[in-house]
Amino acid sequence: MWRWWNQRSGPERYDLWTRASLYALLAVVPALARALARAQQHVRVPGLAVFLLLSVAQAATCVALLHVSLSFYLARGPRPKRWLVAAAIALTPAGLLAGAAAFPAFTRITAGQIPVSAWVAMLFCGTLTAALTPLLSLPALFAVVLAGAAAVGAWSASTGGAGGSGPAFAGGFQYLLYIGVAALIYRLSAWTLRIMWELDRSRTAHARLSVAEERLRFARDLHDVLGRNLSLIAVQSELAAELARRGDQDAAGQML
Repeated sequence: MWRWWNQRSGPERYDLWTRASLYALLAVVPALARALARAQQHVRVPGLAVFLLLSVAQAATCVALLHVSLSFYLARGPRPKRWLVAAAIALTPAGLLAGAAAFPAFTRITAGQIPVSAWVAMLFCGTLTAALTPLLSLPALFAVVLAGAAAVGAWSASTGGAGGSGPAFAGGFQYLLYIGVAALIYRLSAWTLRIMWELDRSRTAHARLSVAEERLRFARDLHDVLGRNLSLIAVQSELAAELARRGDQDAAGQML
Protein backbone atom coordinates (compact mmCIF):
# COMPACT_ATOMS: atom_id res chain seq x y z
CA MET A 1 0.00 0.00 0.00
CA TRP A 2 2.78 2.42 0.93
CA ARG A 3 4.68 1.54 -2.26
CA TRP A 4 1.54 2.16 -4.31
CA TRP A 5 1.08 5.52 -2.57
CA ASN A 6 4.67 6.55 -3.29
CA GLN A 7 4.18 5.77 -6.97
CA ARG A 8 1.43 8.38 -7.22
CA SER A 9 2.26 11.89 -8.34
CA GLY A 10 1.64 14.92 -6.15
CA PRO A 11 -1.64 15.88 -7.83
CA GLU A 12 -2.86 12.28 -7.70
CA ARG A 13 -2.12 12.08 -3.97
CA TYR A 14 -3.93 15.33 -3.29
CA ASP A 15 -6.90 14.20 -5.37
CA LEU A 16 -7.12 10.84 -3.57
CA TRP A 17 -6.79 12.43 -0.14
CA THR A 18 -9.42 15.09 -0.83
CA ARG A 19 -11.88 12.64 -2.34
CA ALA A 20 -11.42 10.19 0.53
CA SER A 21 -12.10 12.96 3.06
CA LEU A 22 -15.28 14.05 1.28
CA TYR A 23 -16.52 10.48 0.94
CA ALA A 24 -15.78 9.76 4.59
CA LEU A 25 -17.89 12.72 5.73
CA LEU A 26 -20.87 11.24 3.89
CA ALA A 27 -20.11 7.72 5.06
CA VAL A 28 -20.49 8.70 8.73
CA VAL A 29 -24.10 9.82 8.19
CA PRO A 30 -25.51 6.39 9.26
CA ALA A 31 -23.46 6.63 12.46
CA LEU A 32 -24.93 10.08 13.10
CA ALA A 33 -28.41 8.69 12.46
CA ARG A 34 -27.72 5.96 15.00
CA ALA A 35 -26.50 8.53 17.52
CA LEU A 36 -29.66 10.60 16.97
CA ALA A 37 -31.79 7.53 17.58
CA ARG A 38 -29.96 6.69 20.81
CA ALA A 39 -30.49 10.25 22.06
CA GLN A 40 -34.27 9.90 21.84
CA GLN A 41 -36.23 8.68 24.84
CA HIS A 42 -39.00 7.12 22.77
CA VAL A 43 -38.67 5.45 19.38
CA ARG A 44 -40.80 3.19 17.24
CA VAL A 45 -38.72 0.13 16.42
CA PRO A 46 -40.15 -0.65 12.96
CA GLY A 47 -39.84 2.95 11.88
CA LEU A 48 -36.35 3.17 13.40
CA ALA A 49 -35.20 0.14 11.40
CA VAL A 50 -36.43 1.71 8.18
CA PHE A 51 -34.87 5.04 9.17
CA LEU A 52 -31.44 3.48 9.72
CA LEU A 53 -31.62 1.41 6.54
CA LEU A 54 -32.54 4.47 4.50
CA SER A 55 -29.69 6.44 6.05
CA VAL A 56 -27.26 3.73 4.90
CA ALA A 57 -28.85 3.55 1.44
CA GLN A 58 -28.79 7.31 0.96
CA ALA A 59 -25.22 7.64 2.20
CA ALA A 60 -24.02 4.96 -0.24
CA THR A 61 -26.00 6.48 -3.12
CA CYS A 62 -24.73 9.97 -2.38
CA VAL A 63 -21.12 8.76 -2.17
CA ALA A 64 -21.51 7.23 -5.64
CA LEU A 65 -23.20 10.41 -6.90
CA LEU A 66 -20.48 12.60 -5.42
CA HIS A 67 -17.79 10.47 -7.07
CA VAL A 68 -19.35 10.86 -10.52
CA SER A 69 -20.20 14.54 -9.91
CA LEU A 70 -16.61 15.37 -8.99
CA SER A 71 -15.29 13.61 -12.08
CA PHE A 72 -17.74 15.58 -14.24
CA TYR A 73 -16.86 18.86 -12.49
CA LEU A 74 -13.16 18.20 -13.11
CA ALA A 75 -13.84 17.33 -16.79
CA ARG A 76 -12.54 13.82 -16.16
CA GLY A 77 -15.78 11.89 -16.61
CA PRO A 78 -19.34 11.98 -17.98
CA ARG A 79 -22.35 13.64 -16.39
CA PRO A 80 -24.02 11.54 -13.66
CA LYS A 81 -26.76 9.22 -14.83
CA ARG A 82 -30.28 10.50 -14.30
CA TRP A 83 -31.31 7.40 -12.38
CA LEU A 84 -28.49 7.97 -9.88
CA VAL A 85 -29.55 11.58 -9.27
CA ALA A 86 -33.20 10.53 -9.04
CA ALA A 87 -32.37 7.78 -6.55
CA ALA A 88 -30.46 10.19 -4.29
CA ILE A 89 -33.29 12.72 -4.44
CA ALA A 90 -36.01 10.10 -3.82
CA LEU A 91 -34.24 8.71 -0.76
CA THR A 92 -34.28 12.13 0.90
CA PRO A 93 -38.06 12.54 1.44
CA ALA A 94 -38.22 8.80 2.16
CA GLY A 95 -35.73 9.31 4.99
CA LEU A 96 -37.71 12.26 6.34
CA LEU A 97 -40.88 10.17 6.38
CA ALA A 98 -39.02 7.34 8.07
CA GLY A 99 -37.79 9.79 10.71
CA ALA A 100 -41.35 10.91 11.33
CA ALA A 101 -42.36 7.27 11.72
CA ALA A 102 -39.41 6.42 13.97
CA PHE A 103 -39.46 9.34 16.41
CA PRO A 104 -42.66 10.39 18.21
CA ALA A 105 -40.98 13.73 18.98
CA PHE A 106 -40.71 14.47 15.25
CA THR A 107 -43.96 16.43 15.32
CA ARG A 108 -43.48 17.90 18.81
CA ILE A 109 -41.42 20.89 19.81
CA THR A 110 -39.59 20.95 23.14
CA ALA A 111 -38.74 24.36 24.53
CA GLY A 112 -35.03 25.11 24.50
CA GLN A 113 -34.18 22.23 22.16
CA ILE A 114 -33.62 21.94 18.44
CA PRO A 115 -36.48 19.93 16.94
CA VAL A 116 -35.81 16.32 16.01
CA SER A 117 -37.22 17.09 12.58
CA ALA A 118 -34.41 19.61 12.07
CA TRP A 119 -31.75 17.01 12.88
CA VAL A 120 -33.34 14.48 10.54
CA ALA A 121 -33.54 17.10 7.79
CA MET A 122 -29.90 18.03 8.30
CA LEU A 123 -28.89 14.38 7.96
CA PHE A 124 -30.77 13.57 4.77
CA CYS A 125 -31.00 16.96 3.06
CA GLY A 126 -27.42 17.80 3.98
CA THR A 127 -26.16 14.55 2.50
CA LEU A 128 -28.02 15.19 -0.73
CA THR A 129 -26.81 18.80 -0.91
CA ALA A 130 -23.20 17.71 -0.46
CA ALA A 131 -23.49 15.12 -3.23
CA LEU A 132 -25.03 17.65 -5.63
CA THR A 133 -22.58 20.45 -4.80
CA PRO A 134 -20.25 19.88 -7.82
CA LEU A 135 -23.25 19.98 -10.18
CA LEU A 136 -24.78 23.22 -8.85
CA SER A 137 -23.65 26.76 -9.48
CA LEU A 138 -22.95 28.92 -6.44
CA PRO A 139 -26.26 30.84 -6.66
CA ALA A 140 -28.18 27.58 -7.04
CA LEU A 141 -26.29 26.03 -4.13
CA PHE A 142 -27.06 28.98 -1.85
CA ALA A 143 -30.68 28.87 -2.93
CA VAL A 144 -30.93 25.17 -2.08
CA VAL A 145 -29.43 25.73 1.39
CA LEU A 146 -31.67 28.71 2.10
CA ALA A 147 -34.74 26.83 0.88
CA GLY A 148 -33.91 23.92 3.17
CA ALA A 149 -33.42 26.21 6.16
CA ALA A 150 -36.71 27.97 5.45
CA ALA A 151 -38.52 24.64 5.10
CA VAL A 152 -37.11 23.37 8.41
CA GLY A 153 -38.07 26.59 10.17
CA ALA A 154 -41.57 26.57 8.71
CA TRP A 155 -42.11 22.93 9.64
CA SER A 156 -40.92 23.50 13.21
CA ALA A 157 -43.16 26.55 13.56
CA SER A 158 -46.19 24.72 12.21
CA THR A 159 -45.74 21.79 14.61
CA GLY A 160 -44.71 23.84 17.60
CA GLY A 161 -47.94 25.76 18.12
CA ALA A 162 -47.79 29.13 19.79
CA GLY A 163 -44.42 28.48 21.42
CA GLY A 164 -42.73 27.17 18.32
CA SER A 165 -41.13 30.38 17.08
CA GLY A 166 -37.98 30.01 19.19
CA PRO A 167 -37.23 26.36 18.33
CA ALA A 168 -38.29 27.00 14.75
CA PHE A 169 -35.76 29.81 14.45
CA ALA A 170 -33.11 27.69 16.17
CA GLY A 171 -33.77 24.73 13.85
CA GLY A 172 -33.65 26.86 10.71
CA PHE A 173 -30.52 28.66 11.88
CA GLN A 174 -28.76 25.41 12.77
CA TYR A 175 -29.66 23.96 9.38
CA LEU A 176 -28.38 27.08 7.63
CA LEU A 177 -25.17 27.05 9.67
CA TYR A 178 -24.29 23.36 9.46
CA ILE A 179 -25.45 22.62 5.93
CA GLY A 180 -24.17 25.96 4.64
CA VAL A 181 -20.70 25.30 6.05
CA ALA A 182 -20.73 21.72 4.73
CA ALA A 183 -21.80 22.87 1.26
CA LEU A 184 -19.11 25.55 1.29
CA ILE A 185 -16.44 23.00 2.29
CA TYR A 186 -17.47 20.62 -0.47
CA ARG A 187 -17.60 23.43 -3.02
CA LEU A 188 -14.17 24.77 -2.07
CA SER A 189 -12.71 21.27 -2.11
CA ALA A 190 -14.04 20.64 -5.61
CA TRP A 191 -12.79 24.05 -6.75
CA THR A 192 -9.27 23.46 -5.37
CA LEU A 193 -9.20 20.06 -7.08
CA ARG A 194 -10.09 21.66 -10.41
CA ILE A 195 -7.48 24.41 -10.00
CA MET A 196 -4.86 21.80 -9.07
CA TRP A 197 -5.57 19.65 -12.13
CA GLU A 198 -5.62 22.71 -14.40
CA LEU A 199 -2.21 23.72 -13.08
CA ASP A 200 -0.96 20.19 -13.60
CA ARG A 201 -2.22 20.19 -17.19
CA SER A 202 -0.62 23.61 -17.75
CA ARG A 203 2.68 22.35 -16.38
CA THR A 204 2.54 19.29 -18.65
CA ALA A 205 1.72 21.45 -21.66
CA HIS A 206 4.59 23.82 -20.79
CA ALA A 207 7.00 20.89 -20.58
CA ARG A 208 5.86 19.59 -23.97
CA LEU A 209 6.24 23.06 -25.52
CA SER A 210 9.75 23.33 -24.07
CA VAL A 211 10.70 19.99 -25.64
CA ALA A 212 9.18 21.04 -28.98
CA GLU A 213 11.06 24.35 -28.91
CA GLU A 214 14.32 22.56 -28.14
CA ARG A 215 13.74 20.19 -31.06
CA LEU A 216 13.04 23.12 -33.37
CA ARG A 217 16.22 24.88 -32.23
CA PHE A 218 18.24 21.73 -32.79
CA ALA A 219 16.66 21.29 -36.22
CA ARG A 220 17.48 24.89 -37.17
CA ASP A 221 21.10 24.51 -36.05
CA LEU A 222 21.41 21.21 -37.88
CA HIS A 223 19.89 22.70 -41.01
CA ASP A 224 22.10 25.78 -40.92
CA VAL A 225 25.39 23.89 -40.37
CA LEU A 226 24.84 20.54 -42.05
CA GLY A 227 22.71 22.00 -44.85
CA ARG A 228 25.48 24.42 -45.82
CA ASN A 229 28.07 21.65 -45.85
CA LEU A 230 25.82 19.37 -47.91
CA SER A 231 25.20 22.16 -50.42
CA LEU A 232 28.95 22.73 -50.74
CA ILE A 233 29.53 19.01 -51.25
CA ALA A 234 26.85 18.89 -53.95
CA VAL A 235 28.36 21.85 -55.84
CA GLN A 236 31.89 20.45 -55.62
CA SER A 237 30.68 17.03 -56.78
CA GLU A 238 28.96 18.53 -59.82
CA LEU A 239 32.11 20.50 -60.65
CA ALA A 240 34.31 17.42 -60.27
CA ALA A 241 31.97 15.38 -62.47
CA GLU A 242 32.02 18.06 -65.19
CA LEU A 243 35.82 18.33 -65.06
CA ALA A 244 36.12 14.55 -65.25
CA ARG A 245 33.96 14.46 -68.38
CA ARG A 246 36.27 17.04 -69.98
CA GLY A 247 39.38 15.12 -68.99
CA ASP A 248 40.61 17.99 -66.80
CA GLN A 249 43.34 17.00 -64.35
CA ASP A 250 41.82 19.23 -61.66
CA ALA A 251 38.88 16.80 -61.27
CA ALA A 252 40.77 14.65 -58.77
CA GLY A 253 41.64 17.69 -56.69
CA GLN A 254 38.04 18.87 -56.66
CA MET A 255 36.85 15.44 -55.55
CA LEU A 256 39.49 15.32 -52.80
